Amino acid sequence: MPAPATGRTVLEPPPLAAAPEVADLLAELGLGALLAEQAGAYQGRNDNWFGPTTGGSRVFVKRLGGRDVPQRLARMARFERVLARARQDGAPLGWDTPELLGVRADPALVVFAHLDGAEPLCDLAPDGELPADLARALGRTLAEVHALPRPDADPDASDAADASDAGPPAGPSRPGFLDFLDFLDFLTEKTWQAASAAELELWALLQHDAELAAALRTLLHGDAGTPVRVPSHGDLRLDQFLRHDGRLHLTDWEEFRLAPPERDLGSLTGEFVHRAVRRLATGLDEDPALDDPRAAHAAIMRQGRLALEGIRPTVRAVLAGYRAHAPAPVDLHRVAALAGWHLFDRILAGARHANRLHPLDRAQAGIGRTLILAPQRSAAAIGLTEAP
Repeated sequence: MPAPATGRTVLEPPPLAAAPEVADLLAELGLGALLAEQAGAYQGRNDNWFGPTTGGSRVFVKRLGGRDVPQRLARMARFERVLARARQDGAPLGWDTPELLGVRADPALVVFAHLDGAEPLCDLAPDGELPADLARALGRTLAEVHALPRPDADPDASDAADASDAGPPAGPSRPGFLDFLDFLDFLTEKTWQAASAAELELWALLQHDAELAAALRTLLHGDAGTPVRVPSHGDLRLDQFLRHDGRLHLTDWEEFRLAPPERDLGSLTGEFVHRAVRRLATGLDEDPALDDPRAAHAAIMRQGRLALEGIRPTVRAVLAGYRAHAPAPVDLHRVAALAGWHLFDRILAGARHANRLHPLDRAQAGIGRTLILAPQRSAAAIGLTEAP
């Protein structure tokens, strides 16, 4: 059984003839028409197109779908204003973000400058390991995001997105799906009918684990008792970091909000763990003896320990880069627990289109459970250690 892909996949784009609003917006912005024969799309939950235009520009167009589109657009606009304030104040930012060229609220289209030749960090770290200098730069980037001007001081903020945005961003979703925590008690008939077999398998696993369910509720509602809140990305994954001309760019600001710094740092740490676990599929799927679930579990546990050892230097380097520029200290035990939550978040995202959970999904769930229930004991295992 192949493991779910984790890289940045290029696909055939949706037919432009079926989306005339894309051509309308590009023309309105004076960018020309997208050259359909040279256009592509990135794998993701939103329809998108990228490529050259007849006006000589290189663009990336995304059509937002799903829930809370007005709020997501408002958060993107708020981030643009906050970033502009930081630049006006002369903040020495070591990172950038693709230029926003235009927005159309209805339908929800956004146009960015496309960074040709950009390397997503998910491709540079397929097994969760990065060179130390790049990992430190990644940590610095996140620290500088957290040091941006506060969005709640934005005089142009609208009511569409509350700058505080209490509570965690929703987990992976699609129309008709509830937020993650709602599933821990029950599934509605509509949700059950729409779910994939792998999703139902995951929810059964969670709903029969009362200890984990209680810990998740405490963890994901724990922001209310956290006094320190900083400007936060809110939905970090490695594919949102691009290296272009030697500089890091961070994309996708639809969940930008004030939040405890541990949330972003936990997601980023969880990304390295996630990729280390998924990398185990390379050897396991080629061994026919591992069709036996018990043999597969033993092999995954054995190789998993080695994989986690491999990412520790990367996580330590990210943490060092973050601490050197961070506006506030962080609770590493909470970071570890939120890294565990991120592992479940990624399993759920991959389960949408799967017929069953892969053995690596169950291994990842086991690691996530340990991080959530015992972060004091497990933080060091993934490289989250106090500075010497």
